[in-house]
Amino acid sequence: MRKPANVLLLIDTSGSMDFNVRGKQRVTPSEKSKLGLVKDAHGALLDGFTDTDKVGLWHFSDRHTSDDVIAPMGSRKPDGTTQRQHLATDIGDLHKDAGTALYATIDDAVDALRHHYDTHAINAVVVLTDGCDQTRTPGPGLEQLTAHLADPSQPPVRVFTIAYGQDACRSQLKATADASHAHAYNAQDPRTIDNVLTNVISNF
Repeated sequence: MRKPANVLLLIDTSGSMDFNVRGKQRVTPSEKSKLGLVKDAHGALLDGFTDTDKVGLWHFSDRHTSDDVIAPMGSRKPDGTTQRQHLATDIGDLHKDAGTALYATIDDAVDALRHHYDTHAINAVVVLTDGCDQTRTPGPGLEQLTAHLADPSQPPVRVFTIAYGQDACRSQLKATADASHAHAYNAQDPRTIDNVLTNVISNF
């Protein structure tokens, strides 16, 4: 029997996520952006979780924003919608911003999960980004982040990384995943994101 999941999803909404699949400015508004493809793939991202799996959502640019606190996918909000429906709506409402506070966001997400740790579940962060850590906001470097992830005195949180598009910093994302005993995934062609997300969620 699979263990339940306690997962926080992190989606990059930096300005480059508005670029097309080749990492260039879109020529027309109807041309699909990288963020648009992620929105289209929300089914692959969410459908692999059961109603008892607990999932939350943050998006990030220069700083992170909590869209949905971690809750069981089948639980109901005050408006009557389920957590699953709420997540799908919030992913669809994401829009581009600026900056990429990648390391600080991962660091904060891991702390959040450690503070709400589920000893009976797979505790994990899934982070999708098309860039590198680029922000004017002070935060940890890669060495500090990986040390934090590997700290044996802290509850283990696995960080699954998705390098999205041609400009993502794959080696840094792999180092992050490796430090947490997780896996790094490559979606260099953004049009493959649906399949990549399906593979990521199969870990839960």
